Amino acid sequence: MKKILTSLFLTGVFTSAFAQGGGAEMVVSSLHVGLKAGGGLALKYNYDVSAAADLEIYYPVKQFMFGVNFEYQMMGLRYQKTSPDAPFHDGYSGYSLINQSSYGFATPEILLSFGPANEPRMFDVYIDGGVGNLISGKETIRKWDNTYNYPLNAVNNYDSTINTSKNINSMLFRYGFGLTEHVSCSHQMTFTFTEDFSFIPGSISTTTNPGDPHRNAYAPNTIAPNYFTFKVGVNFFRKSHKYN
Repeated sequence: MKKILTSLFLTGVFTSAFAQGGGAEMVVSSLHVGLKAGGGLALKYNYDVSAAADLEIYYPVKQFMFGVNFEYQMMGLRYQKTSPDAPFHDGYSGYSLINQSSYGFATPEILLSFGPANEPRMFDVYIDGGVGNLISGKETIRKWDNTYNYPLNAVNNYDSTINTSKNINSMLFRYGFGLTEHVSCSHQMTFTFTEDFSFIPGSISTTTNPGDPHRNAYAPNTIAPNYFTFKVGVNFFRKSHKYN
């Protein structure tokens, strides 16, 4: 993946240099604003399709663009693990965790644009990363045990659901990369289609910490979701000046 991104960046640099080398006059845009919305899926422990929305503001510097992305990201995650009673497989015991939360992120962003000179760009590749704050969240865990207790000659009858929403982390760091395709509808607006991959290196909840009193033998050590999100939107830009 690193080799692919490096090749795309170098191709954009050389393409831009070739287009400018002949002394052609280019029109540049002083401000770009993008609006996007869509849905995403966690690549592991997915519970439901999660909504996402972006407001992007950035400025071009030759074929690159630098700016910030204000992103609203919902997350729907479910972890569950069960185990039959050994060695007789009489009943099951287990643990499940459901987390439904949403965060607001402010992420600096670098884009590399591809497209002919004096025309709206065709597509961008980008990288971004930043901190997000919790907007809302609900988390519950369930633990159960209905295995047969042979020493007591009885069936265990334990089933408990606990609200652990207070354990959701109030701040997360995320980073990611993606590709945005542009369909021109005027000289100052394009429709966009974005495929975004985002990564959260830290757990979204302290419920997974080893010292949490609600853990049992089936609890996860961490839940750090990676997301794929597809978004559609519009991009507005303003023409400013020309250079050779």
